[in-house]
Amino acid sequence: MVAKSYRPVVRDQQFLLAPDMREWLEADHLVWQLLDIVAELDTSEFHRRSSRRRTVNSVAGQRGYDPDMLVTLLLYAYCVGLRSSRAIEKACRTDIAYRVVCANDIPDHTVIARFRAEYEEAFTALFSRVLGLCARAGMVKVGVVALDGTKIAANASMAANRTEATLRRMAEQAAGDIVAEAKATDEAEDRAADGDGDRTPESMRGARRRETIREALASIEAERAERPSKEMRYSQRRLDAAQRAYDQLHEKLTTGWKAEQALLAEGGKLSGRPRSAPRDNKQIQVFATRLETAKAAMAAKLAKEPVKKRNLTDVESRIMKTRKGFIQGYNAQLFVSEDHVIIACELTDEPADTHQFAPMINACTTELDTLAAAGHPRTTGIATADNGYCSAANIDPETTPGPDRLIAVVKDRHQRSDNPGNGPCTYTKPVFTTMAERLKTPAGQAIYRRRGAIVEPVNGHIKDRRGLSRFSRRGLKACAAELKLAATATNILRYLTHNSTQTVPATA
Repeated sequence: MVAKSYRPVVRDQQFLLAPDMREWLEADHLVWQLLDIVAELDTSEFHRRSSRRRTVNSVAGQRGYDPDMLVTLLLYAYCVGLRSSRAIEKACRTDIAYRVVCANDIPDHTVIARFRAEYEEAFTALFSRVLGLCARAGMVKVGVVALDGTKIAANASMAANRTEATLRRMAEQAAGDIVAEAKATDEAEDRAADGDGDRTPESMRGARRRETIREALASIEAERAERPSKEMRYSQRRLDAAQRAYDQLHEKLTTGWKAEQALLAEGGKLSGRPRSAPRDNKQIQVFATRLETAKAAMAAKLAKEPVKKRNLTDVESRIMKTRKGFIQGYNAQLFVSEDHVIIACELTDEPADTHQFAPMINACTTELDTLAAAGHPRTTGIATADNGYCSAANIDPETTPGPDRLIAVVKDRHQRSDNPGNGPCTYTKPVFTTMAERLKTPAGQAIYRRRGAIVEPVNGHIKDRRGLSRFSRRGLKACAAELKLAATATNILRYLTHNSTQTVPATA
C-alpha cells in the first residue's frame, strides 16, 4: 500500500536529540545497568597511577580518562560482541549507547587498547567481584558443576608457523646480520635527529624478529623438557640411569687410582697389583658402551618425534584440532554452575584437556573459597567432565583432591546413548571400571546428561554473543585476560537476566 504523502527528511535540523543525555536511552537500557554495577563494584585497582607512555607528542600533565568510564565502556562493548579498540572508538562517535557511556568525551583507540593491556590483573580481580555480585543475588548454584574446553583462534595465521629446523637456520642467519644492523641503527638515529623518528627503524624490527625467534626456540626446548612423550620419557630414564652408573663407577675408579698414584709418589709400596687408569678399565669401557647406546637410542627417538613448530606472529599459540579442522589458537577452560554462571575460566596452550582437570578444580575451589570468606558459602556437589578429561589421576580423588566427580570413560555419543555400557571402553584399571559402572546407573546418566546443558551454551555465548571466536590480543597472558573480560561480561548479563532488570537485548 503506497502512502499518500511522505514524512519530511530534514537533515539540516539543529536538534535531533534531547538536550538531556539521560533521555537518549530507555531507563532500563543495558548501559544504565552497567553504570550502576560498576559504581557498586570495587574498582580501586583501576585508579592506581599508570606508567605514562612519553612521546614527542605527549603533553605533560594532561588529564586522563576516568577509569570507571573505560571499564564500563569495555564491559558494554564485550557484552554486545565488540572487541576491537578501533571499532569501539568508532562506535563512540556513531552509536548512542556508546556516546552515553563515554559522555561524549570520545577516547582514542590507543587509550582503550593500553587501558585493557595495562590492567590485566585488575580485570581478573573484577571477574571475582562480579562472581561475588552474582552470589549475593542468590546465584552460583554448585550442586552440579560442569567443566569443558573450547578452542579459540589466536590473532595469528597458521602460515606464520616455522619448524624447529627452519627457526635454527633463521637464528644463525640473523646472528650474522648484527653488524649490518648496527650500522642501520646509527643511520636511523641520524634520521630521527633530523625529524624522521616516527617510523620504526628496520634494525629495530630486525631485533624484535631475532628476539621472537629466540623465544620460539626456547619454547620448543621448554616443552620438550616439561611435556615429553611416553617414548621420550622411557629413553630419558634409560639415558639418565646409564649416565648415573657411568659417573658413579668413574668417580670410584678415579678416586682409587689417584690414591695409588699419590702413595707411589711418596715412595710407598702397593699391597697388590697396581690399578689401571680409569680409561683403560674394562668395566668402565662396558659402562661407556652402554651410555653410548642409550645416547644413540635417545637420538633415534628424537629423530622420530613429531616436528615441532612455532608461530612467529604469536609464539605462545599452538596448532589445535577442532571439529571443523585445525586452527592456530588456544584452549579455553570453563567451569560453569547449574545456573550458567562461569565460576572459573583459564587459558592454556595445551591442545588436550587431560591435564587441565586438576588446575581447573583448584581454580574453582579458590573462587568458591573467596565467596565463602565474603559470607556466601558454596559447597560443590559433583563435578562433571567429558571423555577428554579421562585419566586415572583425574578420576581418583586421592590423586586429584576435590569434589566428587563424574568423568566419561567413553565418547559422548556413546555415553549419551540409551545403553552406554556398549561403548568402546578400553580401560581396564579399577578406577575406570568403577567410574564406568557409576555412569551406567540411572542416577549417573541423569547427572552426566546435564553436563552439556550446563556448560556448552556458555561456550557458545562466549564465542558467538561475546564475539570471542578469535582473540584480538597476542600472547597467553594477554589472551587469558581477554577471556576473563568476556567471561565477566557474560556473568553480568546472567546477573541482569536473573534480576529481570534487562529488557534491551545485548546482541551484536
